[in-house]
Amino acid sequence: MQVHFSEDKDRRVFAHYDRQHDNLLFLSPSPAQYHPYTQAGYQVEQARNGLEAWEKLQSGLSCNVILCDIEMPKMNGLEFLARLQEDSHLAEIPVAMITSRGSQKMQTMAQEKGARAYFVKPYLDQVLLDSTQRLMEGEILIGKGEEG
Repeated sequence: MQVHFSEDKDRRVFAHYDRQHDNLLFLSPSPAQYHPYTQAGYQVEQARNGLEAWEKLQSGLSCNVILCDIEMPKMNGLEFLARLQEDSHLAEIPVAMITSRGSQKMQTMAQEKGARAYFVKPYLDQVLLDSTQRLMEGEILIGKGEEG
């Protein structure tokens, strides 16, 4: 990602991010969920379930972060996360879970399987966008009160 700076008439400085190389894999049966990312300039690849995502990754899909729903057909988000951790290269990709399941037990399960963030629906798009950037910078957000 490249950052460009500009200044307005009041001499305030603004950062503009060039996200043309920031690729996301979004696992969700609902394509509407990733719309804020395309608007923000991210390149988004969608998978409707964990099996489809796994096949895309095994075929060479490159991504900087994975956003993953838990409740999906064929292979749910937790099963996908567990499989991802079996591959040392793919296990390095930060994964954020996005779900309607807000229990501490579910969050702990996701964290134990390698999730680096956990967001409960409904969430604020801007919080998710900001957190995605932080994940790409190497932060681990799960267990830090960042759940949205």
